[in-house]
Amino acid sequence: MSHSEAKEELTPENRAEGKNEETEQVAPEIDPALLLDNLRRLQADFTNYKRHAEKEQRRMVAIGKEIVLLDLAAVQYDLERALAQSPEAEAQLRKGIELVIRRIETVVQREGCVRIPTIGQRFDPRLHEAVCTSPSPGKDDDEILEEVAPGLMREQRCLYPAKVVVVRNPVECAEEA
Repeated sequence: MSHSEAKEELTPENRAEGKNEETEQVAPEIDPALLLDNLRRLQADFTNYKRHAEKEQRRMVAIGKEIVLLDLAAVQYDLERALAQSPEAEAQLRKGIELVIRRIETVVQREGCVRIPTIGQRFDPRLHEAVCTSPSPGKDDDEILEEVAPGLMREQRCLYPAKVVVVRNPVECAEEA
């Protein structure tokens, strides 16, 4: 076998690819429009990913704020109860507690939190937690009679429900004839 014949001979790799050293196939040219379309799709995917990641980060920051706000609101509520339980406390102590309460209230409100309305409102299980019921002639059933503990909302979301006493009047039965 001559040197030129060996050159034309198919090797096992060339045989699998269907070519020999002399007749190498050139890869087909790729359409530039297809490449540009793929690039645009990748850019759009990346933009969507960035938008989603930023949204998720904002959501996580909001959750972190809510946790801190819940803790602050609990401290505020404890201070309010302490103040209500000791009306004869020294004037300076009372004044100090009132200042702390107002400061916490300011921080909580600045972050968009508001107390859930209670007394005189209709009971809403998404916003209120009934701790007990009480009859009250002249008032409608499911009307909130008393607030036991305040609830807190932020951006139309209930962080924790207000604990309330709800009106439940006895049912009067009609006499049978």
